[in-house]
Amino acid sequence: MMVRTSANIINSKPNDDDGGDDDDESGLTNVPKIECCLIDESTHKLMDNVSNVDSIRLKAPISGVTKSISCTTEWCLATGGSGGIDDDDDNNLANKSRSNGSRMMLSNSSASLLKAKNYLHLYCHNLNHKNSAIGQSSSSFQQQISYDIEPMREHWDKKIEFLLAVIGFAVDLGNVWRFPYVCYRNGGGAFLVAYCTMLLFGGLPLFYLELALGQYFSSGCLTIWKRLCPIMKGLGYAICMIDIYLGMYYNTIISWSLYYLYESCQALVNYSLPWEDCNHPWNTDRCQTLEQRAATGMTNSIDGSSLLNQTMSTTSQFVSPAEEYYLNHVLQINQSPGIGSLGPIRWSLALCLMIVFIVVYFSLWKGVKSTGKAVWVTALMPYFVIIVLLIRATTLDGAADGIRFYLEPDWSKLLSINVWIDAATQIFFSLGPGFGTLMALSSYNKFHNNCYRDAIITSTVNCLTSFVAGFVTFSILGFMSKKLNKEISSVVADGPGLVFIVYPEAISTMYGSVYFSILFFVMLITLGLDSTFGGLEAMITALCDSYPRLLRRNREIFVAVLICFIYLCALPTTTNGGNYLINLLDQHGTAMPLLFIVFIETIAICWFYGSEKFSHQIKEMLGEKPGLFWRLCWRVFSPLFLGFISIASVTQLKPLTLGDYEYPHWSLVIGWIISLSSLSCIPIYGIYHYWNTPGDGFRDRLAKCFRPTIVSSMVSPGGIGIGSLPPETTDDGTKIAMTDHSMVNNEINAHGNEPIGDPV
Repeated sequence: MMVRTSANIINSKPNDDDGGDDDDESGLTNVPKIECCLIDESTHKLMDNVSNVDSIRLKAPISGVTKSISCTTEWCLATGGSGGIDDDDDNNLANKSRSNGSRMMLSNSSASLLKAKNYLHLYCHNLNHKNSAIGQSSSSFQQQISYDIEPMREHWDKKIEFLLAVIGFAVDLGNVWRFPYVCYRNGGGAFLVAYCTMLLFGGLPLFYLELALGQYFSSGCLTIWKRLCPIMKGLGYAICMIDIYLGMYYNTIISWSLYYLYESCQALVNYSLPWEDCNHPWNTDRCQTLEQRAATGMTNSIDGSSLLNQTMSTTSQFVSPAEEYYLNHVLQINQSPGIGSLGPIRWSLALCLMIVFIVVYFSLWKGVKSTGKAVWVTALMPYFVIIVLLIRATTLDGAADGIRFYLEPDWSKLLSINVWIDAATQIFFSLGPGFGTLMALSSYNKFHNNCYRDAIITSTVNCLTSFVAGFVTFSILGFMSKKLNKEISSVVADGPGLVFIVYPEAISTMYGSVYFSILFFVMLITLGLDSTFGGLEAMITALCDSYPRLLRRNREIFVAVLICFIYLCALPTTTNGGNYLINLLDQHGTAMPLLFIVFIETIAICWFYGSEKFSHQIKEMLGEKPGLFWRLCWRVFSPLFLGFISIASVTQLKPLTLGDYEYPHWSLVIGWIISLSSLSCIPIYGIYHYWNTPGDGFRDRLAKCFRPTIVSSMVSPGGIGIGSLPPETTDDGTKIAMTDHSMVNNEINAHGNEPIGDPV
């Protein structure tokens, strides 16, 4: 809920005869010393259950007051209306007052009072006059300022929940189905050199940057850009568009895993997995089991091409039962001639997709309180399954050959530019900057949380997970090649072809195959779920921060409406030809625009706003500035890193295909429209903001458009600060009081006094 506050300030000189309080711990002289408390309009007594010890600093443009006002007090949530409070309460308030150089904020313990939706008023009275009372008549006050403030932003219950949420978002299906193949294709162990280099100079600095941004401003991607560089707020809308496209197809892939899990559980009764043999209605004459193909010397049709692209080839003479199960039964893509004729909805997949979205809803509806509980399962379960599969896979016949094939270095590959492009692309999409998720998740951290350490830990865990997943993958591929008596290169695949064809077929030949199949698809589901949690939370946080009165108060309803909307948009991906649409959205909805968005984001932060300025703000949180290496990365290496990937992506752009199917030109036009729908948000909002910005001439208006609306910290160690005027206005008209310590210090210095100091 929003809280109505009023700042009532007595403008008077310090009185040496008032019996005390002559010393001002902040070093201010001839400045009114005031005490503040929150008072409920509805009742008349102090609330014993609320006690948060913090203070605020006000730079208030009040008539007759030319200097900054230092309000050095504890919170005191009191009940009382226009009639004021009694002397005992006033004395209790005065006894609690102290200076701690921090800012005032709402405490966690005020939650029960806030839920009652009472309007609270912030009253400040002059401590230099002991007889003054909070409830004095209006003639005792020079001026009253009123504005809405936000209640304290919720925080993660435990630090580990934040780490699990970030790890869960970063570690997704790509760690299992793409990294091992990319590593093998680019020189095995030699690729790790390029991968770690790109991590150090490109991926990790961007990862750290977004975590620090979200934590410092305690806001989502829309509000952050409004404060950092107002003309660039369109970046936030572009990110929200990408998150919608991601939700439209990524959850469908999770629903495939859920369908496989259901069939695996059915096998507990049927005693066989449905992709073990060729005796089903969906099988064709080309179907042969692993043993039959080994006897005839044939392999399956997986050709190891790019993401979402390899399960459609028809060049081989025989196919595996796992491939026909996936293509002809689960997707039924054989009944769709192309993207122009998607066919009917597969209601079994639509039901699985609905279940996925229901799980997502109940994990997001209460914010980090519910997400923090869900990630204990979704983030940790994959590691349990990976360990089990690693133990089993490395004991298979041929596993050693597969691991050797995976890691054997080909140092000559490092001379190829394509290896470095693949390394940069892999690390970028693996860590996931640009989706707004890192900002959103870190915005619920406490102000002084060590986000630098978090960035190191989570990015390291993400990369190690990819590396270990490669051991599982290539142990199984080595086992498959041994069974088929073929080279490992002939059975290598990535993307869905790996997890929905190669893995299921290999697992079906193991002892206890049903149980391993259940574990494997549980792993895929949990890998996907916490990634979709992050993508949708980024959009939810951004919109709730921009429209707090409408959306934050009604988060449960808003999340339900959003989930239903994305579910309806995702239904076409459950049709017979839904995979054509998924491939189109993957290429044009997320991958291509995301690179350019993060490139513009980095330029805006490090050049328009200023990396040095942001480094000083990180010092407010962590106590020290980022080192020279990080500042150089943000200003030089990260933009070059992103520009390198973007240029390579454009120059290597090829006609979109899915196996042997080539997309028609009209569908590619739709794809580019999808890409531009997100990218166009940036110039459209920029023009809108410029048009509505007053100023004297083009240059003056443009300068104002790029000027940040914040100079220093706006976020307190425990929540939203109350402070400098004028308050910020959100997109729904809510005015939020903010604190600007640089303005306070500058104002004091202008009058010959020492600054109060930074809130560290």
